Amino acid sequence: MTMLRQREVMKLYNVSKHALRLWVRQGVLSEIRTPGGHRRYIKEEIEGVLFRNIVNQDIIGQEKDNEQRE
Repeated sequence: MTMLRQREVMKLYNVSKHALRLWVRQGVLSEIRTPGGHRRYIKEEIEGVLFRNIVNQDIIGQEKDNEQRE
């Protein structure tokens, strides 16, 4: 399990601080706090959330294309 700092997640995956906090509030992503109060995220969870978002966007895009053809 690889832990990433908030800034690392933002830089590596081009994700905003707002998106991270929203996913945590929605229960989609876990947030671990260090004793000093800093946020850490599990790399595999981040990648899972991003993968599901890409797949969902792809499915929605395909549905819209099918609707337009009909």
